[in-house]
Amino acid sequence: MFKFNFFYISKIRATWMLYLIGIYPLLIFLAELLNSNFLSLSATHKNSVSFLELFIAIYDTQQKAMLSLIIIGYLSSLLFYSEISTGRLLFYKDQSRYKIFNSKLTSIISSYFIFLSILLLSTLVVYLFYVNNHEYSSHSFMLNNSELNHTLILNLLGIFLTDLFLIFYVVIFSVKFNSGITIISMILCYVVIKITDNINKIKFFPSNFTNLDTDKSFIFNLSIMSSITIVYIFIIYLLAITIFRKIQF
Repeated sequence: MFKFNFFYISKIRATWMLYLIGIYPLLIFLAELLNSNFLSLSATHKNSVSFLELFIAIYDTQQKAMLSLIIIGYLSSLLFYSEISTGRLLFYKDQSRYKIFNSKLTSIISSYFIFLSILLLSTLVVYLFYVNNHEYSSHSFMLNNSELNHTLILNLLGIFLTDLFLIFYVVIFSVKFNSGITIISMILCYVVIKITDNINKIKFFPSNFTNLDTDKSFIFNLSIMSSITIVYIFIIYLLAITIFRKIQF
């Protein structure tokens, strides 16, 4: 069942667009070849940019552009709402609802992780063959600064867990609503998350815990971010699969 759904979305153009977004860091080489400033990297201090810092900057930029998340929302709607509304799920009537739901969900998550792997490899290529040719490169995975590294790790986890939360969020909407409503609701949710990131007294989402007050707060923030995400995902999963089980098809 998983193979069928995964190969199904792998044939969709939007999925390949998602994977292509993963190689956008490589455009830096095209910009350099064309002597253009439409994409550039710079830093004010020597030996200040590690691979981890570069990846976080690129990962954060693509998240704020929201293209990858919009595509995930669209794919989720195709696998759930479109198949429900068109009656295609009748072909699976002999299969367990849990099995159908989980195979579709894991197909979506797998596509996201393929995208993330492509983005990571593209960033590695940029770091090795572009950044390392400049003075601002630290020529290392991390800097020799534990406090800064802790902050970077929390920021990376904040971006990743936000994406993961939004993937489950769009799934519960795509069970009942079309791609337009699903994507708009996801964008609104992302805007709310970003607003709360800038309000110290409001901490509802994993990315709200990326700021370090003391060295001891690193483990605490790490634990809270992970725990909040697990709770949200568990609740959303139960709601989504309950709604899916009750749908007539």
